[in-house]
Amino acid sequence: MHLMKNLLSLMVLYALPALALANTMVFEADDQLQANARKWATEFVQFAEATYDIELNFSLQSIKFLDEMVDDLHATFVEESPSEEEVFPLARALGSYIAEVYRIFNGGKWGWFIREGEAFPGVETTRGSQLFPVEKVFDRIKTHRDPDIWEYYLLMTQQ
Repeated sequence: MHLMKNLLSLMVLYALPALALANTMVFEADDQLQANARKWATEFVQFAEATYDIELNFSLQSIKFLDEMVDDLHATFVEESPSEEEVFPLARALGSYIAEVYRIFNGGKWGWFIREGEAFPGVETTRGSQLFPVEKVFDRIKTHRDPDIWEYYLLMTQQ
């Protein structure tokens, strides 16, 4: 029994690094994605003004206004059932806005996280954390799952 326990311990010691490597993502900064994200964020500012009469200014306080908009967007998603292709540009713009506010106050770079041949847009923080605000917003609009946008932003600042 003791030999079996030692063998199992050795297997776990060798398997853990392999599992960690399988789940790691490689980050590639992308200046064009960063420029596009700023453009999409600006488009969201215009959308918020035109649709909700809310003036966003890339401040920390402006993040607090986003939850009401996302709640409304979720209600519209449930009521009208638009396709994901129709929702994604808005989620991309709002997620970009959140990330740009984060980057103004905390730094970070836009780029692509690559795992197993698939690329995901996101922000790498100055501490090396991975943020995926576009995915978060897209999920929040579709499912209304927590955390809300303000809570998510606070979580982002802790990474």
